[in-house]
Amino acid sequence: MLVITRREGEEVVIGNPAAPLGIVRIAQIRGDRVRIAFEFPREVDVHRREVAEQIVAKEQQPPIAGTIRPAVGDGT
Repeated sequence: MLVITRREGEEVVIGNPAAPLGIVRIAQIRGDRVRIAFEFPREVDVHRREVAEQIVAKEQQPPIAGTIRPAVGDGT
């Protein structure tokens, strides 16, 4: 794990500096809260840890047996 110190407005370049995969910027520091801006291509997923864990948990759930189909009829 790389741990670095950055001040507000400073950035971290991810990947090749000539053609970075993305940039992480310290947008704002207020008290014990830090706002971080992520600049990545749309095809790169960026999630908070708790959201990522929910996505993984949902993907690991066994599929539901069967499917629900609309009723066939004249609507009465």
